[in-house]
Amino acid sequence: MTKQRSKPLPMYTQLVFGFVIPTIVLLYLSDESKLGPLWGMVVALVFPLALELYSLATGRKISYLSIAAIVGILLIGAISVLGLSEEWLAVRRSAIYIAGAVVIAGLLRFRYDLIEKGLATMLDMDAIRNAIKKDADAKFRRLVTWTVSGYALLLLILGVWTYALTIVFISAPTNSSEFNAQYAELRLLSLPLVSLPLLMGATGLLMSLLMKLERRTGLSLEQLMKKK
Repeated sequence: MTKQRSKPLPMYTQLVFGFVIPTIVLLYLSDESKLGPLWGMVVALVFPLALELYSLATGRKISYLSIAAIVGILLIGAISVLGLSEEWLAVRRSAIYIAGAVVIAGLLRFRYDLIEKGLATMLDMDAIRNAIKKDADAKFRRLVTWTVSGYALLLLILGVWTYALTIVFISAPTNSSEFNAQYAELRLLSLPLVSLPLLMGATGLLMSLLMKLERRTGLSLEQLMKKK
């Protein structure tokens, strides 16, 4: 009997443990008179790390993304504890976007079937191919390739932008209360400067794909989407 995977943790739980609490700890509890820079960073990272480990232990989110998140959290702690330069932090923050772009490019080149499987969870692939009819596979693949390539380019640009933003914003030495505060402020600043462009870009690419599919197939948006 196949073990049923638990539902993902609520978004507010992920937000509180992965962002809100760590930010508060870094901003307000990292002074020498309180936790200090070392324990401030440790305590701040414990919450998202515990959340990821709990997700893995309960079968909620067993994926490479979870493993990458845990490794990323540990790397942030290592950079701070070992007193490495801010360039290491910039590399760590930008690497996830650049690695994502490389992985997507690799999937397009070598494992396109995995991309189609992902789209099949959202789109009615049979209806789309039947509506396109002539050279359906080739036409659909071209549309998907342009969209996914655009997303890979978006990730690459954001990776470079994140690196530059980190280098410019972080000036305090690592393993200091000033560094902890600047890192927390950088995370807040990244919401409008990194996360929002990523969301808007991904949404725009998806809407562009759906609009092109509507024109090519004559199907409505409701007909394009997979029925649950």
